[in-house]
Amino acid sequence: MVWKKGATMTRNARRKAALCLTAVLALWMTHLSAAAAEQALFEKNPDVRATLLRWERQAPPSVKDQIKTLRTADTPKKKRDACWSLGNARAKGAVLALIAAMDGEDSELSMAAASALVHIGAPAVTPLTILLKDEDHYVRWRAAKQLGYIGDTFAVKPLIGALNDADNTVRAQVVRALVRMRTPAVKPLIAALGDANKTVRMGAAQALGQMGNERAVEPLNAALRDADPEVRTSAAEALGQIGDARAAEALNAALADADAEVRLSAAHALGQIGDPRAVGPLIGALKDADERVRRASAAALGEIGDARAAEPLAAMLTDVDDKLRAAVTGALGQIGGSYAISALIPALEDNSPHVRRQVAEALVKIGTPAVEPLIAALDDPDLWTHRIAANALGQIGDARATEPLVAALSNPDAWLRRQTARALGRIGDERAVEPLINALKDEDGGVRLAAADALDKLGDARAAEPLISLLNDVDVDVRRQAAVALSKIGDARAVEALIGLLNDVDEPLRRAAVEALGKIGDARAVEPVILALRDDDLDVRQAAATTLGEIGDQRAAVPLNAALADADPEVRVRAAKALAQVGDARGVEFLIAALKDEDARLRMLTPDALGEIGAPALEPLIAALKDADDRARSGAAKALGEIGDVRAMRPLIAALSDTGAYVSSEAAAALGKIGSPAVGPLIAALKDRNKDSLQGIAEALSKIGTPAVDPLIAELRDKNMHVRVEAMKALGWIGDARAVEPLIAMLKDQVAYPRIWAAWALGQIGDSRAVGPLIAALSDASPDVRQWATKELRSITGQDFGKSRADWQQWWEQHRK
Repeated sequence: MVWKKGATMTRNARRKAALCLTAVLALWMTHLSAAAAEQALFEKNPDVRATLLRWERQAPPSVKDQIKTLRTADTPKKKRDACWSLGNARAKGAVLALIAAMDGEDSELSMAAASALVHIGAPAVTPLTILLKDEDHYVRWRAAKQLGYIGDTFAVKPLIGALNDADNTVRAQVVRALVRMRTPAVKPLIAALGDANKTVRMGAAQALGQMGNERAVEPLNAALRDADPEVRTSAAEALGQIGDARAAEALNAALADADAEVRLSAAHALGQIGDPRAVGPLIGALKDADERVRRASAAALGEIGDARAAEPLAAMLTDVDDKLRAAVTGALGQIGGSYAISALIPALEDNSPHVRRQVAEALVKIGTPAVEPLIAALDDPDLWTHRIAANALGQIGDARATEPLVAALSNPDAWLRRQTARALGRIGDERAVEPLINALKDEDGGVRLAAADALDKLGDARAAEPLISLLNDVDVDVRRQAAVALSKIGDARAVEALIGLLNDVDEPLRRAAVEALGKIGDARAVEPVILALRDDDLDVRQAAATTLGEIGDQRAAVPLNAALADADPEVRVRAAKALAQVGDARGVEFLIAALKDEDARLRMLTPDALGEIGAPALEPLIAALKDADDRARSGAAKALGEIGDVRAMRPLIAALSDTGAYVSSEAAAALGKIGSPAVGPLIAALKDRNKDSLQGIAEALSKIGTPAVDPLIAELRDKNMHVRVEAMKALGWIGDARAVEPLIAMLKDQVAYPRIWAAWALGQIGDSRAVGPLIAALSDASPDVRQWATKELRSITGQDFGKSRADWQQWWEQHRK
């Protein structure tokens, strides 16, 4: 039995699911059936605006103050902060003001307002569905997007109606919104495949394909017989996205469709599905009247990888269409085998450069079995064949090719010598070192460059002196590559020659020399590199700051401090980091202040720099967690995560309750990076009844993962309902099968709210042991528990028997192991 979801589900996906459930359950906790109320409002009272104004008048004073701020504040930041507050409060009285803010010119405010509407959830659905008919296409686009994020099933029918929108971008957004609805939208979308409007039928097929729901396979098979070719095309594309073998026969038949677009989509879909039953029909389609269908059929045969297709594909290598020949070579590369290799080697001489490249890629994909034929091709009198074979051998990286390639370094063709040198660098066999050193004297600058690059990859000390000599080469590219190679070898004999390059007119060469001096780390370079801090070229200044930090000499402290005023934010950050590396506290002070700088790029670069500095930045960062500016607090939390020091645990736990934008999420991520040492303190914080950041603690524990599982299981016995719930959230996010039995026990919790979360967490883990208990939960006294048990049964099994316990039980008895 195959389980469609569960432990393989990403943590990010599980978090999104949990956030959705949190919004729904917040409404449940207040006994509010907003979706039903909104639906009644929509049917009985067309003046929705009046209702929204009434909600606004009835809002608590704190909500009214935030609405006033949103409408009248003098700065965008104040308005955005008001959006965050209204969203967190799930204030339905703010819906009208937020919709107005969502459609303003300020993109950041628009996003903040849209996010707040998602948090408010069901009360925002009806107004947004009305906006689906607005005259402005952007308003319709935004309304569809937010309805998808809210995920309320009441929006499914209006969204399906909006599939016939006149604007392509709106229709695409409506499809994405319906895809976000997942299971509740499947049945209505299947029904929409029979809609009288062909645009609706097309959109329904697209949405079903993107959902990947297997229930849509048979209806989409039927849609392949739709009267409209565009609908048939959409159905074929959708079946390819779903990838179910049950579509193979219908798609095989579609290869004979009268419309070329349908045949093209059917060929693509058959390749995605990969069913061997398609091999014969696809071989037949290699002779289709439409060249695109022929190419797609060749590609599909490659995706299926059946050896029966090798000979028919090889026969197409003489076709006049070079794009078809290229597709055929790619397919043969995927199929592999001796027949494919024997067909591909002669194709190295194809008159089309594109085909020759594809042949080389195909042989590289085949790999080791192609090495001997490629070595033989090195003796081919055709230079193209020789060059391509050398390059392919380098990409495969098999040491058997070393000696034949070394021999090719003496070939009269300079281009071939270049390809050969690069190939030897990729293979990495030390037998190539001396021949490559000799190639540093080649009369062709490209060969010298390729040889220097290869020696860089090999990193052999024998190449140091020859590469130092190359720093005087007439070709600037060669000099630059020699400097790069010397940085890897790290030989101090290169220092004086590299210092000499700091006055070269070529900026990239100066930068390469500075970087190489940093890797070698010789103190003789300090004064010359200090001068490079004032170079006209930005990249050189950045490299100079980094190099001075790597060398770590105190003489650089004053010049680095001056570089903190550089016009470029990255130079400033690198200079500050270098100051810390030479033991000057001013570097850390500068970076702490930079966490709240107005320059967004400077703020973005700073946390990573502080993280690399490590221990010297620890105490200042902990202090910055109490800064008045939320940007400083969030940046400090991120940097503490990069450092990963256990001394930051308790301050970071306190930051989980921070209300500033992104502070709590960065704190949770940081605690996750600290790992298992943070589990104990986080569990203790989870049990603190005064905390208002339980979900942040649960998220932090989920980021730690496996080490947190047993302590979280223990918290399922806590007397506090909210502690039990947050423990279940974290266990669901982690997805460890050890939690299955304890979570099953939680399906019998005395309170319905934890039972809902138990069902959710079991659905995220996806273990088949939960199926029987979830079926039993379909008889739960709480309709909400029954609803979520049904949802998670669908998630775990891929089946849908609605809320019928009898049907689920019958199916389970037939399929359980």
